[in-house]
Amino acid sequence: MGLDVSTSVTGVTLLEHIKDFDPKQHILYQEAIVFKTKNMTFWDKVEQFHDHIKNVYNKFGMIETFGVESPLKRFVEGKSSASTVCLLQRFNGIVSYITRDLYKVDPIFIGVTDARKSCGIKTQQTKKAGINAKMQTARWMLEHDLQHVDYPLKRGHEEELVRTIYNVKAEVFDEIDSYVVCRGVMNQM
Repeated sequence: MGLDVSTSVTGVTLLEHIKDFDPKQHILYQEAIVFKTKNMTFWDKVEQFHDHIKNVYNKFGMIETFGVESPLKRFVEGKSSASTVCLLQRFNGIVSYITRDLYKVDPIFIGVTDARKSCGIKTQQTKKAGINAKMQTARWMLEHDLQHVDYPLKRGHEEELVRTIYNVKAEVFDEIDSYVVCRGVMNQM
């Protein structure tokens, strides 16, 4: 299982752990938990995650390992405040504990850069690439491992046949990141 944890959308991916992994056959489950409204309290989001992950447990049973994207450890200029970093750390810790308590497996924390490298994804600086690393990752995965996945499209793009970073819904990026986390952990085992 791979988790991409945030307080707005948390991506969850369950993969079958086998030697000759093929994403077309071995993605058991992938979904984004979209926290319904901006009016939800921190604890409402914790409860929604708990209910969701318990449903996944009831449907699929035990897992061998689960990876969690390491939360921010430092400020990123112009992107994070002390309050945001603390909130994400707290939510990540609680989500990790809930999952550990349910599955009886310790989480493996993996940095986003290490997970991407493990999957063969090379990103460039935003200025050079024209898009940020999250979008570069999604584009790479949509062209490789996840090209077969029928991700939901934004309104007005429903007739398009090929999924791209420009026509998929916003939560798809979190689903893809949870896949990268899961593959990153599997590749390191």
